[in-house]
Parts: sequence; C-alpha cells; structure tokens
Amino acid sequence: MTVMTMTQPISVAADPADTEAELVVRALIEVLEQENDALAAMRLEDAAALLPLKQSSADAISRIVRPVDLPADLMTRLRVAARMNQTLLERAMTVQGRVIALVAGPAASDAPRYGAGGAIAAARAVAPRAFIARA
Repeated sequence: MTVMTMTQPISVAADPADTEAELVVRALIEVLEQENDALAAMRLEDAAALLPLKQSSADAISRIVRPVDLPADLMTRLRVAARMNQTLLERAMTVQGRVIALVAGPAASDAPRYGAGGAIAAARAVAPRAFIARA
C-alpha cells in the first residue's frame, strides 16, 4: 500500500485490516529505518535527504493518531526506531563537530588578533614545540 505524505509517497507493507493511523505510523517507521541505515553507514547526505519525508510523516501522525488507537507491537517498533534514530543522530552530530574542529581549529589560530585600539596586534611568538617518540 502507498501512503501519501506532503513530499512523496511511501510504500508500506500493510495488512488490509490496518487503519489509516496504522498506515501512517508504518510509513514513519519505514522512514526512520531508512534514515537509521544511512546514519549507521555515515551517509549523512542520504539521511538529510529524508528529513522532509520524516517531518511530513510525523506531522501526519500528530494530526490523526492517538497512541491508544495503535497495536502495542506497532508502538514498540516505533519507539525502537525512534530511539535508534536519536542515538545515530547524536553520533553523527558528534562526528561532524569533531571534523569541524579539526578544520576550523588551525584556521582560527591563523586569524589576526586585534589590540585595544582596534589595530592588528603584533604577532605573538609561537612557543617552540617538541615531540619525542621512543621506540
């Protein structure tokens, strides 16, 4: 069965007895699982491309679903997918933060420094650094 969201259709394997609420929840689970696969493989562009679909699915759920309307196994699948999504998103943000720090750190130390009068201050002498490795 296909569920239409605001951005594109999602194909969902559904039981003919599923209610509209169940179909929408299954669609969100499918999007979360696709995003989780992308995040686990660190395919961040693929994960980001799913954001509009995830948002529209979540919006659809908020309009039509009450948790009491859903089977317990479906709610469990949604909770598991959402928790995994949160964990993987946090990991991706941590990795991106580290990459940015690696790139921006050296660039920031090369930036000119300004003195009290607004003029560029004299360059500070760089303290000598040494690295000793013992085998």
